[in-house]
Amino acid sequence: MTRTRAKELLPIIQAYADGGTIEWRDSAGRWRSMNSPSFDDATGSYRIAPKPVTRAWSKPEDVPASCWLRDFKEPSLQVLVVAVHEQGVQCFDFNTERLETTSWIELRDKEHSTDRVTWHPCTVTEEAR
Repeated sequence: MTRTRAKELLPIIQAYADGGTIEWRDSAGRWRSMNSPSFDDATGSYRIAPKPVTRAWSKPEDVPASCWLRDFKEPSLQVLVVAVHEQGVQCFDFNTERLETTSWIELRDKEHSTDRVTWHPCTVTEEAR
């Protein structure tokens, strides 16, 4: 290994020593996680695995089919999502028997559930690019 190559690998090896996940690019160009990297391939491509990014729902495909919403501040008030559109979601409130529209921005203060037992923020997790 050349000194230049050692300098290239140094931050990656340090990240591995600190518990980070290391990836290696296979022959098809895909990044693969490595449990025990050897760093003995002088020409191999290694990188520190990117951390996933979480973002708020912002488009119809982010919303799971057939889910319920509730506000973080008033968890007992739950509404059923009945439609999703470009402006947000349309929900049915069984207490008032009315439809209401909740914008993408308003969804940041809400959480969702598909079983009304387990609740999650209205976010999606994506791979970092």
